[in-house]
Amino acid sequence: MGTDIFIVAGLLGAGKTTTLRHVLAGGGDLSGTLAIVNEAARLGLDGRLVDMSGVPVFQLNNGCVCCSLQVDMVDLLRRLIAESRPRRIIMEASGLANPRRVSELIGRYVEGVGAVKTILVVEAEIWEAREAMGDFFWQSLGAADLLVLNKTEELARDRTEAISREISALLPAVDVVATSFGQIGPGLFFDQPAPREAARPGDTQAPLALEGYRSLDFESGQPFDGRLWEDFLEREGPGIERMKGQLSLTGGQFYFDWARGRASYGNPLKGLEGTRLVLIGQGLEAGRLLGILRGMLVP
Repeated sequence: MGTDIFIVAGLLGAGKTTTLRHVLAGGGDLSGTLAIVNEAARLGLDGRLVDMSGVPVFQLNNGCVCCSLQVDMVDLLRRLIAESRPRRIIMEASGLANPRRVSELIGRYVEGVGAVKTILVVEAEIWEAREAMGDFFWQSLGAADLLVLNKTEELARDRTEAISREISALLPAVDVVATSFGQIGPGLFFDQPAPREAARPGDTQAPLALEGYRSLDFESGQPFDGRLWEDFLEREGPGIERMKGQLSLTGGQFYFDWARGRASYGNPLKGLEGTRLVLIGQGLEAGRLLGILRGMLVP
């Protein structure tokens, strides 16, 4: 038997890291389990979040495993399988990565692999807007073995059930689970995938990763002025698809998460001081944004 690989994929802000953390904290047998976390940014903040589970975590940062980091991904998987012979490896792909491409690379270049399962995390509001989504979204759907319909807490129960039925009709061989805050159990996550159909939505040539996106890293030991920070979110936030990381404000320190215009503030990561933020979006003006952030710091 080979090492089973579980790919956690989904668009920026879908809730991949939160879902993975719930699975790892869900009380299942995690013996022989390793985790790989891929982030497009340099700071590697998601790896710190997952590392709290006690499962050994390896990070691939500053690129996507389906394109710029594909050689690094293949080399890391080969090394881990040869040296540790794990029962399973969970890999959280960057929100810019095409999960079909990741699965293809593993199947083609990594030996000693058993089953490969793709868990796709999809925001409920994204499904509501699916007709406006491009080929990349449909390619991702076509790669899924399990679809986690996440962030349903703001939908009525009958609407959530209707969306689940719509997805099941489109992808009859795919398990669909509706959830809030990525709360799924390890049993469903680690089940073996069903055999693939001959053709599925999105079975056409697609880009290796979402194109036109860039990430910016910002680090400082000084706090932001809280009022200027709120002004920044109101003024610049609509042009930034994703922000996350440790945030130091004059009112305290937080773990900050921003996805498509929604902000949340949680407990800060232990062992980190100051601000370590990642900004991701299309056409970000690096010099201007970094200058604004520096100008908000309190000496």
